[in-house]
Amino acid sequence: MTHGRRPLAVVAAVKPQRGGVPQRPAPAAGGARPDPRRLRLLCLGLACVIAFGCGRRTDPEAAFRRGDYETAFSLWQPRAAAGDPVAQNYLGIHYQLGLGVDRDATAAARWYRRAAVAGNADAQRNLGTLYQLGLGLPKDNQRAYGWYHFAADQGNRVAQAYIVAMTGVLTPNQIVQAREMIRLELQARAPAAARGGAQAGAAPVATGSRARD
Repeated sequence: MTHGRRPLAVVAAVKPQRGGVPQRPAPAAGGARPDPRRLRLLCLGLACVIAFGCGRRTDPEAAFRRGDYETAFSLWQPRAAAGDPVAQNYLGIHYQLGLGVDRDATAAARWYRRAAVAGNADAQRNLGTLYQLGLGLPKDNQRAYGWYHFAADQGNRVAQAYIVAMTGVLTPNQIVQAREMIRLELQARAPAAARGGAQAGAAPVATGSRARD
């Protein structure tokens, strides 16, 4: 025999009705009817959980930030192949640093260039860095400066700092030539990049291990 207060459900079940006679309510057919508001909240919560889980598996930038470089690389690939300059720039980063793929400065330069020609400021800066360091491309301070210039012109602060750091490396005439050189390259390549889309990203890329020295 239990002591103390009875459960609320039991108390409610035998609460006297009019006339003072305790009456147990007749059960509804099929059991108690669920509260529609609780059902809506449950469905909404379940949808959020599913969406969050799916988003983590399909968002390459989120995978990149949490260090899952192999997943990020595989998710960037189809986007880059479809002509997305942000994805193309990220593939360049993966190849340059060896994140989720073997290091390949030549492949990095190829992807940076595709994104740079499409107007991505980060890719323009990154391509300039490869020229300045001679990674995957012949060392060329003029082309490096030219790409920094166009990235800086879009407000890229890192590129602006790189231009300041190159003060005295080039003569005024070389600076003018550098800007014109890249302007002509952009003018010549941009229509082809716009038409290329998937073709521009069709070069095969292979996944591999994480960063390698």
